[in-house]
Amino acid sequence: MTPTRRDKRRSPRWRAFKFALIRRVLLPILAFPVRLLVRSWRYELVPPDGMKKLCTREDHPVVVACLHGSAFMTLGLIDHSRKWGRLDSTTMVSPSRDGVLLADLLGRFGQRTVSGSSSKRGSSALLELIEATRQGTVGTISVDGPRGPRCHPGGGIFRLAGATNARLRLITAAASPAFRLPSWDRHLIPLPFARVRFRFVDFHDYAKGGFEGDERRALSDAFVENLRIDGEPVDGIVPLEEKNAANHRR
Repeated sequence: MTPTRRDKRRSPRWRAFKFALIRRVLLPILAFPVRLLVRSWRYELVPPDGMKKLCTREDHPVVVACLHGSAFMTLGLIDHSRKWGRLDSTTMVSPSRDGVLLADLLGRFGQRTVSGSSSKRGSSALLELIEATRQGTVGTISVDGPRGPRCHPGGGIFRLAGATNARLRLITAAASPAFRLPSWDRHLIPLPFARVRFRFVDFHDYAKGGFEGDERRALSDAFVENLRIDGEPVDGIVPLEEKNAANHRR
């Protein structure tokens, strides 16, 4: 039976060729327009010194938790950090093809990455990130990636912060006007000259002791509350305690 055109497009060889074309040809072409786009955005930082604190080398390690849906906007935050110096950060990205493309793009903005997720290379990637954070880089994880649910953090961010006795901060982002992808993470892509707001929140200082209570629930609630403050839609986010209760009933 002769393969159809649709069958050929679904074949592993075709997918590998398409990915290589995007990574080796399309991404380098798009890198410059992306940089122009993020430099057109109008930034609002809350508090105003939030980015300056990240760019200043502190006496304690710093770990940052962000959301998968704001990954593209963080490129603008990284580029905007030139105002205070250079943000020295290392980000954990998914070993998926999307993660590889994100790692390539972050590298073009001067950021280091380690590849791993909850299902692939998680332990080794986390060890790499712990070591990099101890050496002074800002360790960064999109806590609800790579598959969600939205605003439900995995345990990696807490293991990272606890192992390094770090100050754990969270960053949320909102933008208008922006294009929102129909994906689980409600990914936002700000349009040219959009107003982009980043909110920085000190969550916990692990150098002063362990977190008393449910870390995952508290961090999830903090993300939801800050998104709500900035007018981001949070109606579809299932509270973490409800999800845990549903899993327990099963």
